[in-house]
Amino acid sequence: MKNSILILISMFFIMSCGSQPESDQVLFGAQNFQYNYTLNQLYSADTIVDKFNATLYINSNQLGRTQFIVKLEGTQPGKTYQVGIYDKDSSFSSNIKDSARVNFALINAIDTLEMTNSPLVEWYLDSIINNYKGYLTVVSSDHDSLLDKNFLIKGQIGK
Repeated sequence: MKNSILILISMFFIMSCGSQPESDQVLFGAQNFQYNYTLNQLYSADTIVDKFNATLYINSNQLGRTQFIVKLEGTQPGKTYQVGIYDKDSSFSSNIKDSARVNFALINAIDTLEMTNSPLVEWYLDSIINNYKGYLTVVSSDHDSLLDKNFLIKGQIGK
């Protein structure tokens, strides 16, 4: 009887040590996730831009507190860029709400590679990846209206 209990406990321990998706590991340790985006196919505000990429890093080092970091590649020195995370909303023409859920500092490009980050926000990483419906957007300040043709990046976040 003692041996069978020991075997059951051992089997349970072995099965629970298998790899879990990062999103299932809510309570322990740092969690990270990233999205990669390329130039929006509908972008037509500036014909000079032919290559533009963005990477969204989502970092959660504290339970329920998340920071977003955005790396932009293909920025033009001297231009400014606004980055935001917007909720999906089909009642607007561009499918996003008219105000950002998360705002980033304005980027004044001095090189072709720039980064910006958000403050810590009260938001679970698991919820962002599995339940959120929204977009990361990047627009240059020359064309800052929220129209699909003005988004250098309009990348889906979540499902």
